[in-house]
Amino acid sequence: MVMRPEDVLFMMILFGRGIVSSGGSATDVEVALESIGKKNGFKTEVASTPTVIHISLIEPDGRSWSRIERIKVERPDFYRITAYRNLLREYLDDETSWVDIVESLKLLESTRERYPLLLRSFCSGIAAMAFSYMFGGNLLESLFSGVITAPIFLLLSLMPSNRMLIDFLAGFMTTILAVLCGFFFNLNSSKIIIGSIMPYVPGIIITNSILELANRNLVSGSSKFTEAILILVSLVFGASSAFFVAGGLV
Repeated sequence: MVMRPEDVLFMMILFGRGIVSSGGSATDVEVALESIGKKNGFKTEVASTPTVIHISLIEPDGRSWSRIERIKVERPDFYRITAYRNLLREYLDDETSWVDIVESLKLLESTRERYPLLLRSFCSGIAAMAFSYMFGGNLLESLFSGVITAPIFLLLSLMPSNRMLIDFLAGFMTTILAVLCGFFFNLNSSKIIIGSIMPYVPGIIITNSILELANRNLVSGSSKFTEAILILVSLVFGASSAFFVAGGLV
């Protein structure tokens, strides 16, 4: 079945918007959309940034079709990125019709968190314990790191606020509680803080920014790198503010 250019553009927007909003790189988006265009006989020009996608389809006779889509930035979601890649493979291998693919894309886009918040909070606590122990904390310090992180992660996930404020509060709250634990239980609060803050470090954003810059996607790479720096600054500023408030206990 031959697809109209409008249908191809619509499918591309669904793929591109989903991959970018789930934390995928601009390079992933460009490769995916170009492969869809090639399958349908179009030359494809794609410009992808973390907030905007511009797609142009060029027919053999020179006529072109374009669309620009504004992207809403969300938190990274590995499950959704994998799901988009699987759907793309199914479409390129002719395993599923484009109509079914579009319906699957719409359903996937409306799906939010795959795992319950309580489970994610528990896993963040386990990760904090592992990081604390890896950086030299003893068993008790690692345990406190996990106990501090899980409820704070749960609380901050329920807050309808911007990312920088959430990261500031994460740094502030974890540091205050870590200092109190160190003071009352005679522990090394620094080891507790390291483990508690690590789940908020934007690892995937930093990785993607380096990959984007290496692939000479300078706009997207610089944007992601700046975002990562702002998140880290928010965490550090929150932790520093907590040390200032609890200075008498350190």
